[in-house]
Amino acid sequence: MITTAKRVLSVPAATRANDPFGRYSPMDKHEVRALKVEGTELDKLRQRREMLRSMDPERVKQVIEFHRDLTVFEALASAKREGRLIVPRDVHDRILTETKDKEYFRENYPTWAGTFIICEAPSEKFRDTVIFSFVSHAKLNYSMSFKVPKKFQGKRNCAIIGDYSDFELIDRELVASSRDLSKGQTDLGSNRYELKVVDERSVHRVKSFPEQTGWYLTNNGIPFGTEVDSSIKGSTHLWRSVGTYIGLLASGFYNQAPSIGADSKPVVSFGAALF
Repeated sequence: MITTAKRVLSVPAATRANDPFGRYSPMDKHEVRALKVEGTELDKLRQRREMLRSMDPERVKQVIEFHRDLTVFEALASAKREGRLIVPRDVHDRILTETKDKEYFRENYPTWAGTFIICEAPSEKFRDTVIFSFVSHAKLNYSMSFKVPKKFQGKRNCAIIGDYSDFELIDRELVASSRDLSKGQTDLGSNRYELKVVDERSVHRVKSFPEQTGWYLTNNGIPFGTEVDSSIKGSTHLWRSVGTYIGLLASGFYNQAPSIGADSKPVVSFGAALF
């Protein structure tokens, strides 16, 4: 269950008792300032990503390391601190579809994947800015904003996708604190983050991104098109936010099939796989 400058959409995700992406954890103030990679560091992360994609999924299982109970903020901070890659969604998809170790799935999933998704509410066009607002289990207010590249503005029924290394997440509250404290101000408001594109060439649009939760076929691990029967080979279950959404995708296993979450609050402690 994981909203627009000039127009703010704040739509809480629906509560589902059987939703594997629906559990929440209390989350206090974050120390994360930014996920920022430049030059050779960005090149290194991209090389590691391509290395993973070239491996057999059984080999991938041997070289990646799962860290449990991490929020999105904690996963980003851990990857940044260690100079490692958060395993992207398409690599998780291959593990879940091409290997058969159900015990491995139960032990390690659901998990945050290293792929960001930005989507407007179903049938809404992308405007210049998307803002996703939510309240944590601890009753803390959060907002995440994203300035939409011009080439995507005006598009509807789609999603913007990119791997985490091609974005930086800026803690706007910390930026404000360094500025406002110099003026003697202490009321800094809620937890505000901005997701910024590092390299627009690495961010792309997924056409016909589904408008609702259901079963869909995928391309590189991302659902698209119209809903299909769950018995169809290659179908994946999508948990889709009923409103605007910004965050990492979550990978899981649901009803003996792969699932993907584009609806969970980033303060949920799924965990993440690093390489």
